[in-house]
Amino acid sequence: MVPGAVLVAALMGEKDFRSCVERSDGTPITHVANDFNFQSLLLYSGARLAIAVGKNDCGWQGQAARVLIYERTQSRYRLVLSGFSLPERVDARPDGTLYLAAHETVNTIIQATFVWNGTKYALSPERSSIYCVGPERDNERPYELPIHFLPGTSSTVLHGTAYQNCGQNYSFVARAGQRVTIERLTPPTAQLRIPISLDFGKDSIAFLNGDAWSGTLSRSGKYLLSIFGTDQRGEIDLQPFAIRLTIR
Repeated sequence: MVPGAVLVAALMGEKDFRSCVERSDGTPITHVANDFNFQSLLLYSGARLAIAVGKNDCGWQGQAARVLIYERTQSRYRLVLSGFSLPERVDARPDGTLYLAAHETVNTIIQATFVWNGTKYALSPERSSIYCVGPERDNERPYELPIHFLPGTSSTVLHGTAYQNCGQNYSFVARAGQRVTIERLTPPTAQLRIPISLDFGKDSIAFLNGDAWSGTLSRSGKYLLSIFGTDQRGEIDLQPFAIRLTIR
């Protein structure tokens, strides 16, 4: 696929790519041709897509390639996904499934699955995973684990292990006005504490480095509870955790 002027203009609408081009020598058309590989894809739904995967210079950020996907309409290209991936792991299929994989940290690779919803690609947490790299402990973990409470209860205990920036993401749905309490039940190993964060969308609600946190929620919807491993410290890098979550 050879990018035309309309697609080049769409790519230049991406702020980070445009800033890189403006700091470099060469024209936008030259950069688009040199910095991306392109392919077209016709979905079973009838949507016509143009997929740009970075290969050089402004097509990269850090250790990952930019992935920009546009839906082609009669008069323009509309951005339907902006992300990053190892270039050899970009896999877009006619059924509307898209697979990307990129390092989140040195020790973790996010293996993300997206699904075409008719207007854009949306992340499918239940079909995505995190691959953790560690000394003799490489393993694949769910990207996100939904938290369920037994009937008649308001508390549950989360068990697992974390190491070297690799932990586990949990999600739960709650209403505005409910009170959430997070308690660390596992004593710290050699004074190491596993950080815990609570987020609503892109907004941080709490960051727990102590033994407990409690607060009243201001919004209804899905919350993300993330547990991280600290940096490796000799033989104690594997860190078991037990955390109680209470919602009333």
